[in-house]
Amino acid sequence: MPLYYRLQTAARLVRHGSKLSYGELKEEVYQLAREAPHTYAEIAGKLGVSENAVAKAVTTVGPKFQRLQMRIVELLSKYEVERQEKVEFRTWRKDREAHE
Repeated sequence: MPLYYRLQTAARLVRHGSKLSYGELKEEVYQLAREAPHTYAEIAGKLGVSENAVAKAVTTVGPKFQRLQMRIVELLSKYEVERQEKVEFRTWRKDREAHE
């Protein structure tokens, strides 16, 4: 039985195709971990990380723990998470300084 079995009926931020900010990803991880019938130690053991790392991923917003947060969502829900990056290009006139 997958870990996410009991969590499938809960209302979630995550839906198929939804896009999450760092804060929304952290909130999803927080809710999943809070509702899970597993301890941080059990989650950490399944992911091969420390219990402290799981605790920080559950409470930290930003890029530092995003990969672990993605793995936690995948472990505790029926969703996969992929990182999407927005690529932008900036142009500079050759005869001007970059800081102008």
